[in-house]
Amino acid sequence: MKIQWVSSTLLLAAVAVSSSVFAAEAVVTWQDPENYTDIKATDSDQQEFQTQLFGVLDEEFTRQAKDLKEGSSLAITVTNFDMAGDVRQVQGGDIMRVVIGNYYPQMTLNYTLTDASGAVLSQQQDVNYKDQGFYSGSASLRASQSSNDFYYETTMIRSWFAELKRELKK
Repeated sequence: MKIQWVSSTLLLAAVAVSSSVFAAEAVVTWQDPENYTDIKATDSDQQEFQTQLFGVLDEEFTRQAKDLKEGSSLAITVTNFDMAGDVRQVQGGDIMRVVIGNYYPQMTLNYTLTDASGAVLSQQQDVNYKDQGFYSGSASLRASQSSNDFYYETTMIRSWFAELKRELKK
């Protein structure tokens, strides 16, 4: 029993070390979320909703950072967030998020990307990223078919990373 636990622990440690060698690390800080433009829950407790939202978005930031230069580190502080859509009271008194084209997701953030030695590769403050084209084309169909409750928001993060990667290639 003890040997099995040690083997499992060593295996998990090896996986953790090997995955960090091949990808950048992303650390996300959600600064003062009570002041964000819109991260309102519609059908659950606000704190539970916020925890779920930030968990999904943290995973997306981490997933996208894996494509950055090996050994680099990305520190992100999100200072404002506005989800796609608008929370409204609809017929019957229910509260729901209505997603239409002119209520696009956006975020404001500060970030610093450093290489393995700690040298700054890129750094910006008060980046206001808006995904104004979030509802164009077949995006709304893809969102309706997705199991991701935060499809538009994770897509916005992928778009921001695509711009960051293009900028780093210059």
